[in-house]
Amino acid sequence: MNFFKINLNIKNFTYGWFIFSILIIILLASLQAYFEYKRAIENTKISTSNVTMLLTKKLENDFEQAENILKLAEYVVLTLPKENNNFYSSSFDQKKKIVNDKFRFLLSSFSNVSVINFANKEGDILYSSNDLSFPINTSDREYFEILKNNKDMDTAFSDVVFSLTSNSNAIIQARAIRDENKDLVGVLTALIDVSTINDTLSSINTGKDGVVLIRNSDTSSLIARYPEVENVNVNSKLPDSNPTIVRVNNGEKIGSFEYIASTDSKKRIGSFLVMDKYPFYIQTAISEKEYLHQWKKNLLIATILIVLFIIASFLLFRTMRANYFKELKLSKEIKIVKNRFENMFKVHSAIMLLIDAKTGNIIDANISACKFYGYTLDEFKKLNISNINVLSKKDIQDKIKEAKNFNNNTFIFPHRLKSGEIKTIESNTSPIKTEKGKILFSIIKDISKHLELEKAIQEEKERYKNLTNYSSDAIFILNIEDGKLVEFNKRARDFLGYDNNEMKELTIFDLDLDINSFEEYQDVVSKINEIPIYFERVHKRKDGSEYHAGITSVKIKLGEKEYFYASIRDITEQKEIEAKILDTTLKLELATTASKQGIWRLNFATNSLELDDNMYKIYGITPQKDINNYELWSNAVLEEDLPIVEEKINIAKDTNGTFDTIFRIKRFDNNEIRYIKVSAICQFDENGDKIAMVGSNIDVTELEIAKIKALKANEAKSKFLANMSHEIRTPLNGTIGLINLVLDTPLNPLQNDYLNKAIQASNSLLNIINDILDYSKIEIGKLDILKEPFYLNQLLENISNIFGYKIYEKGLEFSFTVDPKINNNLIGDSLRLTQILNNFIGNAIKFTQKGYVHVDINLIRKNENKLLLDFSVKDTGIGIALENQSKLFKAFNQEDSSTTKRFGGTGLGLVIAKQLVELMDGEVYFSSIKDKGSTFGFKIELEYIKDTMLIKENLKTYVDSNFLIIDDSEIDRDYLKKVLSSWKIDSLSASNGLEAYEIITREKIDYIIVDWHMPELNGLELLKKLQDNNINIPNILMITAHNKQELLNEAQNSNIYIEKIIEKPFTPSTLYNTIFDKKIESKRVESKKMKLISLKKALIVEDNEINQLVTSQMLESIGFDIDIANDGLEAVNMANKSNYDIVFMDLQMPNMDGFEATKKIREFNKKTPIVALSAAVMDKDKELTSLAGMNNHLAKPLIRSELESILKQYFEMELIDNKLNKSNTIFIKGINISSVIENYNTDINDIYRMYEKFYKEYKDIDKDLASLKNSEKEYFEYLHKLKGVSGNLHIQEVFETSKKIYDNKELSFSNHLIEITKNICENIENSILPILKSSQKDIKTLDLKELQNGIEKLIVDLKDYEYISSEKIGLLLDNLKTLLPKKDIDLLNKSFEKSDNETVISLLENILKDLNAK
Repeated sequence: MNFFKINLNIKNFTYGWFIFSILIIILLASLQAYFEYKRAIENTKISTSNVTMLLTKKLENDFEQAENILKLAEYVVLTLPKENNNFYSSSFDQKKKIVNDKFRFLLSSFSNVSVINFANKEGDILYSSNDLSFPINTSDREYFEILKNNKDMDTAFSDVVFSLTSNSNAIIQARAIRDENKDLVGVLTALIDVSTINDTLSSINTGKDGVVLIRNSDTSSLIARYPEVENVNVNSKLPDSNPTIVRVNNGEKIGSFEYIASTDSKKRIGSFLVMDKYPFYIQTAISEKEYLHQWKKNLLIATILIVLFIIASFLLFRTMRANYFKELKLSKEIKIVKNRFENMFKVHSAIMLLIDAKTGNIIDANISACKFYGYTLDEFKKLNISNINVLSKKDIQDKIKEAKNFNNNTFIFPHRLKSGEIKTIESNTSPIKTEKGKILFSIIKDISKHLELEKAIQEEKERYKNLTNYSSDAIFILNIEDGKLVEFNKRARDFLGYDNNEMKELTIFDLDLDINSFEEYQDVVSKINEIPIYFERVHKRKDGSEYHAGITSVKIKLGEKEYFYASIRDITEQKEIEAKILDTTLKLELATTASKQGIWRLNFATNSLELDDNMYKIYGITPQKDINNYELWSNAVLEEDLPIVEEKINIAKDTNGTFDTIFRIKRFDNNEIRYIKVSAICQFDENGDKIAMVGSNIDVTELEIAKIKALKANEAKSKFLANMSHEIRTPLNGTIGLINLVLDTPLNPLQNDYLNKAIQASNSLLNIINDILDYSKIEIGKLDILKEPFYLNQLLENISNIFGYKIYEKGLEFSFTVDPKINNNLIGDSLRLTQILNNFIGNAIKFTQKGYVHVDINLIRKNENKLLLDFSVKDTGIGIALENQSKLFKAFNQEDSSTTKRFGGTGLGLVIAKQLVELMDGEVYFSSIKDKGSTFGFKIELEYIKDTMLIKENLKTYVDSNFLIIDDSEIDRDYLKKVLSSWKIDSLSASNGLEAYEIITREKIDYIIVDWHMPELNGLELLKKLQDNNINIPNILMITAHNKQELLNEAQNSNIYIEKIIEKPFTPSTLYNTIFDKKIESKRVESKKMKLISLKKALIVEDNEINQLVTSQMLESIGFDIDIANDGLEAVNMANKSNYDIVFMDLQMPNMDGFEATKKIREFNKKTPIVALSAAVMDKDKELTSLAGMNNHLAKPLIRSELESILKQYFEMELIDNKLNKSNTIFIKGINISSVIENYNTDINDIYRMYEKFYKEYKDIDKDLASLKNSEKEYFEYLHKLKGVSGNLHIQEVFETSKKIYDNKELSFSNHLIEITKNICENIENSILPILKSSQKDIKTLDLKELQNGIEKLIVDLKDYEYISSEKIGLLLDNLKTLLPKKDIDLLNKSFEKSDNETVISLLENILKDLNAK
């Protein structure tokens, strides 16, 4: 076995060989020392060269900075007289001060230059950054003479000199200033302190005897040296033989060399570098002592180590010779051991393998191994351990490594036999060292069967452990002989509260309270055998607590011994529940018997019904065996009630499991109808499934009959109230109408006063009746809450319009604050919401004599589609005493009788408001302090439609702007600030004009929002002050709680320009539209309008005369020739006879409506576009018009831009200038005349005449509606026309109110409609009619010739379809009144109004003939 051969061939060293080896080592060490010496010198040269380069770069930068300063100083000297016109006229001292200050400023930026001087061509220093105490002349300085004598030289340097201006050693860097002939004008000098150069040199570490210096490369003069020595002075020069000077003079720019210094005779290695731009060179040197220090140190260490090595080698040599003979003897003994091992290895019964520790190859195997694995010895020697070991090669290598390092010598592996069978083996492996390296000796044992047996035992243990530990019962095994606890599970340990060690010491006597002796224990054991039995005992825990134990026990045999096995469960709670059930059952029986309440249980699986005795009594049934109780019950329930009851039972089964209702039965014994109240809940099994329903029945017949009687009585009362209110209203309306008629007749002042008071009293009575009617409707449940889209800002604007005048009359502040996060587009009953707010606000105004009324709308919660809003109305009125607050919200009650006498009212308003809020699932609240004021509010949830009120593009205009809010009301200031903040706009605020003025003078303000009336300095006064002081604010928005026109008039009288005005109260959307609207109050920017390129003919189908006029005016201004049909029937005939380019069709008309007329026209004309005109704009309305055959749908009121967008689909159009006569435009409350002007491209007087027609048509609206009261159809037709006309004329509140009444058939707002319409008519009468009347007075009287010429021109214009202004028509008619009969004038006027050109031309031609005849 050659792997056991140990190489014992030890060389016989000789003394000669030993000496030779030592000499070789010494030689090699000497060579190494020499090369290290050379390397040290080269490294030093490189090091000094690098340092010299860095230092040179630093000093070059310093000289370059000085040169830059001189260039800047030159710029100052040359350009200052040019830039400063007064420079030449200044005194020399003044000039000197100016230039010196400039020089000092330059020095502040550069630290390496101490002084800048400027000398004239004579050398006199004129300017200096230092204050000179006496004159200095530099003409004798070398640098000055060089620059003076050399015209081509601009820069020169001096040697080290003592500067009189800086009082220190310095080198001077001089720059020549020359004229165009290069003659010297002056010299600028920068003094560079030598101390700063010394500081730079001293920053270089060259060792103890190292040197750093700078010399003038031209003169070899020393500028600076570090360290300084006594025998070397500045400006000292070197001899020409100096090695550095020799190299510099030979033109070398850089170099390194060894030299012996003349100053101290020390040897150094130095490097020099000549500057490129400046006449200096830098030299750095390190002494020999420094650069050879480390080399000498290393040489000493190496010498010591070599000596030690020689001594150690000699001792080793002697020891090896002595061991040689010992090894010879040992080799013989090893051969004997080797033979013994080989014999034992081959024949041993144990399986043995020898493995190469490095490669894993099998080196040898014994006979037992060959038998076990099935391989021959030759086959084995060709295998690697990985061929028989199933593990991965990496795992095998890790295990081999462990065995080699003695970390582990016992392994368990899966090995594969030659047959492919896998055996689990245990390998005891040890490493053996040989001359070829380590080998592994493995003794292998087959443990497959042993492992299988262990696995089976372990699985059995795990099954037993799981069976016991995961059992919900406590399991004990006790020794029968002494009752000691042998085994137990985890549940038993946790159950009793002992730890493992304590459990092992327990006996049955520690657990069972009833076993006090061994005899009693034997008695219990005698009852237990191989068949399990159940019994109950009282046991105790470690903490002394007792529990009822339910025990299942059996006798078991483990080996030869018998044991007592017990499974124990805590049944204490079960025992308590059983006791409670027994007690509850007894109580329930007593309770149900006393209350005559029946108990039942319906089993869902079998549909069987269990009844107690009381149930049989309630239903009049005699209990019988084998009776179907469910069938009996269903037969007893009235036929009409049974499906409802069964459906509710099924719903309870399918949903939450509760069932509660009232139904009627017919008793079996006397056929009496009884009302039964049933309440039940579902019963669930352990899986949570419903298995039965348990409930109770009780006879509530008497209670239900009493409730029905009460409801009928209440309904009768409410119907009576409603009927009475209607009966009273009819004569009252007649009374009001008659009083109004009398008021139109001539009356004396006393009669007029009496009748006006009678009207006020009648209207108050009418309001009371309306309240009673609403109250009665709510009581009988006839008032429905609608859910319709509405705009919150529109609702608030309507409220503002309603109360604006009252607020103005009383001089109160009226404001809104609306949370900006609230959507404007909401869904709810806007009519009822308005009614509630009107009541709260009306009360606030009524009971407030001074101060304010404030409406606050806050967002409480917002989810995906709903908002919870808080509406509150706060006032500073009389308040309510604490003792009277309980009377609020009660019908026909006020605070006290004096309140009714003083302020009037029914006391129903708050009651109705509260009930309306509750109908909308909201809640009302209030707070009040006597003589301080009150707050009434309510919280309701409304749906919202996601809107995008804010346009980001608009906001970008002001996102970086500075806004200033000026208002004496803190509420309004905070509100405005909050709204602007929600738009990401920052703002400042001021409480009065004076405070605002101070802010404007110190801050840049882009936009001011200012209140009109404020203390100290009001809004107009502030604007006047800004205007007088030429302070321009680009954007101004003025707020007023008073008349807008009054503000404009006062501003105009004071010659103050106001850009925009907003009236209090206002909403966020109103504010947004006002700020971002491009229109301004003082000067309106006209929108571009369009007209037809060629004349087209249009048919307007409209039954309302005002709407005919409005629509025709707009279309004529666009370029249409107009025909008018008064209803659908007339339209069909006209469309059949004439060819129209387009038809505009109203939908609701007498004789034939728009839908039917369109269908008739489409029978013979399918091409002509028909456009629907309607205030109904829902999708379903548009769908109906489309189905009827109409092409488009235009909403009333007509908007010109919308009309133009439709016309562009059918006709070619072009832009026109919009130059209308708007000089007479006035402000009228409730009418948006500006929007009408934008829509109609016509003269302002024509627009005023439209409002004149409205006035004539609706000034007697109260009489008109009263006369139509008995005809519902005509009544609502009148409202429909009013809705259309007011929409077209932009009388917004009349339009909204008439629309609500018409759409919802809600007449309770009729009085409000009458009031606001008459107010509008009164405004028209006071503002527009006088203008029209005065324009008629100014009509020019024409002579006959002028009249003839005018008519001829008019005929030509009419034939050319030119626009004819109303002024021309009025002038013509007024001059013809004296010449023609009234009927002819009326006919001509009528034809003009209808735009019947043919008739007008015919009439005018006849008139012209008559005039010519004259």
